[in-house]
Amino acid sequence: MKKKTIKRCAWLLAVITVVSALAFGRDAAYGAGGIETGKKDCSLSFQLPESGAIESGGQTVDQVKVTFSQYYDALRKLLDGGKITLDVELYKVADVTVSGKYVARDPFVSLGTGIRYQVLEADGVGKIVFEGDEGYDESVEGRPASLEKVNSQTVAEEWEALARKAYALKSGTPEKTATFVKSDAMEITGLETGMYLVCVGQVKDDQYFYDFVPFLVSLPGNYYGRPAGAANPIEDDTWVYDVTVGLKPDRTDRYGTLMIQKQLRNFNQLEDVKCGGTFIFDVKAEKEGFAGYSNVVSLDFDEFGTGVKSVTIGPDREKAAASPDSYYFAQIPAGSKVTVTERYGGSSYQIVGAASQVIGAEGDPTSFFYADDEKEVNQVTFVNEYDGRLNNGASVINRYKTGEWEKQQ
Repeated sequence: MKKKTIKRCAWLLAVITVVSALAFGRDAAYGAGGIETGKKDCSLSFQLPESGAIESGGQTVDQVKVTFSQYYDALRKLLDGGKITLDVELYKVADVTVSGKYVARDPFVSLGTGIRYQVLEADGVGKIVFEGDEGYDESVEGRPASLEKVNSQTVAEEWEALARKAYALKSGTPEKTATFVKSDAMEITGLETGMYLVCVGQVKDDQYFYDFVPFLVSLPGNYYGRPAGAANPIEDDTWVYDVTVGLKPDRTDRYGTLMIQKQLRNFNQLEDVKCGGTFIFDVKAEKEGFAGYSNVVSLDFDEFGTGVKSVTIGPDREKAAASPDSYYFAQIPAGSKVTVTERYGGSSYQIVGAASQVIGAEGDPTSFFYADDEKEVNQVTFVNEYDGRLNNGASVINRYKTGEWEKQQ
């Protein structure tokens, strides 16, 4: 695992950073004397460094598509541009002894006595589950982890398990809270020595949610030595009471809802010939060069007279289950380029205007596919009129659902 270290900065693990005297250094008491356990003026600073300033290592339990640092630039611009604030909570998980041993505090006592966990693998991605949780196999002995037994051999997976369990156990008022508005001024001061759980609140921009992985950090830290294979080992074994770490953001898409509205200017009025109107739309969504959604949806007019009807595509599974003919489930990312094309306009109707409409077209700042909590619905409207013919028409759409085909007419 390759890292770059500065005087006051700990290196990052792929998923969990733990700045711990026992995590990477020599075991038991070491350093330039014992820890000053009575200090109450320690500090913890957070960074969103320039891309490449901190590199993350290989994938661990929760595999990620890209490294944390790839989101730093976007978050730094949002923060410094006044678009977001970062809310941080610190929970004191354990005290530390002079010799560098941790003693877990309430409500985190079980971290000291020891926990057991298992890693469930699914589609190449691992998920940590704890003893007593759903999915934990009681017939298989879990892997142990304990704050009181951490040492230089404690691996990232164990630290991750301890951090996740600490997050599940946290309750009450945090030891410290802070709200940061600038990326170059993210420091919490006046801290006692010990082990802390760092929790950062979710933030969002117009396209993404940013969630931060909770992690454990110890005050003081000690940078003696380096992980196996690391370059530039640190030989200074001085205890460091002012520690700097990088945050661990993950990013997920926000989703939007698309409404396709069909307006008929006029309708066949011959009472003895019912010319129903069936309309077929091709919907494609792409983002950053990748196809995010592609489907065909239909809309039927089966009454005389003019009118307006619509069909909706969105991320609400319950609505899709309740109204399968008018609501289609799809997770279309905000910021996508969404193209809707009327492929079939009924046997007796002609389209008025363009057959294709685009939301989020490049070079059009007024057009954007919004997430649901920014805009209730993104809408396109197609207009048709009766062309005088007396042809009847119908459509058939085949859809595949979990092992069997279903037909929609």
